[in-house]
Amino acid sequence: MKKFAALLLAGAMAFSMMACGSSSDKKADDKSSDSKKTESAKSTSASDIKVGVIYIGDENEGYTEAHMKGIQEMKKELGLSDDQIIEKTLIPEDETCYDAAVDLAEQGCNIIFGTSFGHESYLLQAAAEYPDVQFCHATGYQAASSGLDNMHNYFTAVYESRYVSGVVAGLKLNEMIENGDIKEDQTKIGYVGAYPYAEVKSGYTAFFLGVRSVCPSATMKVIYTNSWASIDLEKEAAESLIADGCVLISQHADTTGASTACEKAGVPIVGYNVSMIATAPTQALTSASIDWGPYYTYAVKSVIDGTKIHAQNSKHNCITQSGLDKKIEYAEAQINAYLMAIAKDEVPADDLTDKLKTYQELKEQYLTQKQELKDEGLEQKSLTDPDSRRMKNNGSLDICYNVQSVVDAKNHFVVDISTTNDINDQNQLYTMAQKASELLEKESSTVLADTGYYNGTEIKKCVDAGMNVFIKKAKANNATKDNEFRKEKFIYNGETDEYTCPAGNRLRFFENTSKNGMKYRKYKCTDCNSCKYKKDCTTSSSGRTIQRWVHEDVLETVYNETLNNNEVYKQRRCIVEHPFGTIKRSLGYNFDADKRMLTQKLHLCLSLITLSDY
Repeated sequence: MKKFAALLLAGAMAFSMMACGSSSDKKADDKSSDSKKTESAKSTSASDIKVGVIYIGDENEGYTEAHMKGIQEMKKELGLSDDQIIEKTLIPEDETCYDAAVDLAEQGCNIIFGTSFGHESYLLQAAAEYPDVQFCHATGYQAASSGLDNMHNYFTAVYESRYVSGVVAGLKLNEMIENGDIKEDQTKIGYVGAYPYAEVKSGYTAFFLGVRSVCPSATMKVIYTNSWASIDLEKEAAESLIADGCVLISQHADTTGASTACEKAGVPIVGYNVSMIATAPTQALTSASIDWGPYYTYAVKSVIDGTKIHAQNSKHNCITQSGLDKKIEYAEAQINAYLMAIAKDEVPADDLTDKLKTYQELKEQYLTQKQELKDEGLEQKSLTDPDSRRMKNNGSLDICYNVQSVVDAKNHFVVDISTTNDINDQNQLYTMAQKASELLEKESSTVLADTGYYNGTEIKKCVDAGMNVFIKKAKANNATKDNEFRKEKFIYNGETDEYTCPAGNRLRFFENTSKNGMKYRKYKCTDCNSCKYKKDCTTSSSGRTIQRWVHEDVLETVYNETLNNNEVYKQRRCIVEHPFGTIKRSLGYNFDADKRMLTQKLHLCLSLITLSDY
């Protein structure tokens, strides 16, 4: 039985992690979205606007305190008064949330925020009943699939601060080792999690990766409290982890319960949302926190201005050369129209000056962006997330990521991932296969890949590295499939270095050529004019030619080996189903009811590498 890594080409799979937008983003008109003053909703003066907020907790609970600070930042930034903000605290994740949302809408709130994951379904219900009110929900994902123009989701890239806080924790572990407080094999840390949700799991994964980046020997145990905020349960979980040998604690829970236990036990603590120094003055290291202020300011200002609340990674924030050309053309047309109107005194100049200035500024912005694309050699670029790209998804273009994953087939364990902004998988075969071999310390590996990864250069790299590669080419389309004179029907003779066509004629070498850095040999048939099948084979007056890559023999060997090991190759699909099933079902990334759109906005294209025994 030989150990080998199997690269599973799983095609494109799309999910979404909604930033702040609604399903209507995809319908936005390019022209209307260009302007800073796009009228997607009726504007409201800053003095008249009312903002409603629904909190899961109150100022005594870290998560809610962070949101409250963000609301106060927004109020100060926009110059709002206290009576323009209506806050409801301690609203549970049940119908009480719906009642609170309705009450806020009836009190005249123009925009309403809900801060907890379980609030989403109730906000959706209220949003459907109050279409003129904007509803924004933190940590959720259903806005994109709701069909409601006034429903939005928002969250932050908190995993980034989680990772950094993990680095701090790892450095503390190293210090403890150097001081002789613990041994290298005692670097066990604990994590107090609220619920086994994707939000919590991604957070502690980022934290652990940060720890391991500086302290490779570290291990981690997670205990869930099944509560967002319970000082007693969080304290008990921390005490249990400490009793189990954990020498450092972190948390995704909203109270100071864990920090209290750590201070008493003399165990370092990495907090969440707010500083833990007050409750753990000798043990608190740092806290991963979120500044909600910029989003609250943006969303409320959008309502004041009457502009659309765009998703962070919507198409609106992805620029392309062709798209910028259209925007420049539209801005120029608007500028010319306003200049002509001013010249003709059709409208008082003062009424048009601001609009004219807006489009002049937009034109300069688009020209600058176009030059930046040119300088960077890019065809497209996301202004909010450079890792993402416009990619095809179910026949349409969406803002997506291309994520490659390394998976242990025996245990179905994802051991590593890589995010690329390449729009396809053709250049990922060797990189991921090599990564799998290195991480899993396998001397001999076999790569199983679907047709999306078929790339001669990548395949040769794998073969040169001592890997066995099983991969199939894409099936010919119907028109080509029925053609008896397609290239696959021509037989190559390595000894004579020539091809034989299906009609028995020879194609001999006549010149070398190159394309995209790859060297080829070209073969031509000189008997085509006398062949009765010429019209079925070629339209060239000089005869049929065939191009052969100089390393084509490698691909032919791989092809034959794939056919001879078809039963092994078939296992690729079985191995890949587990990670896909986990992502779709357990983590909630799935299709909505009509099967045409996905429940979230940013899409991930997953391809999996596995390791198994055969």
